[in-house]
Amino acid sequence: MNSFKLSMTLALAGVLLSGCYKFTKPPFFQGELVKMEDTAFGRVIRDHVRSMPDSGDTRVLRDDILSNPRVYQVSEEFLILQKQSAVDASWELVVMTRNRHHIMFCLLLEHETVEIPDGAALRRPQGDPRNPALMASGPPEAVRQLALNLSLTAPKACMALPFADPLKPGGTQ
Repeated sequence: MNSFKLSMTLALAGVLLSGCYKFTKPPFFQGELVKMEDTAFGRVIRDHVRSMPDSGDTRVLRDDILSNPRVYQVSEEFLILQKQSAVDASWELVVMTRNRHHIMFCLLLEHETVEIPDGAALRRPQGDPRNPALMASGPPEAVRQLALNLSLTAPKACMALPFADPLKPGGTQ
């Protein structure tokens, strides 16, 4: 069982590293962001993240969410967290959404046909072949629109946090 878990973790890590996007500057303007706890969905996320197991796989996400970050609210149940990378000066996005019984924390995978606004650019930096993330740059408004386009249309790799029993009527706990 441990070898299966290790294999799945390595496979997921490979998927997550194979198509992420990074941004040279924060894509969303500070004035557009709200504290996570100031949104109804943000409060739901924080309440359930508190009960998330504190493991190596979840610790960074758990700590990020419990720090009450500022998020971009797309809709009542779709938030975007922009955070500075732990390894360089770039910025990354985490999309948060849910269904009736799971909260999903998602990274963006490569989307070859995404609409790229005029002035925005995507390039694959030279250097570390283990980190093939595409780097987005350009004028602030173009990068903001690209980030929104990607968040809404790109495929995603997600970690799901259960919060309700899907076998019970209404999917309640």
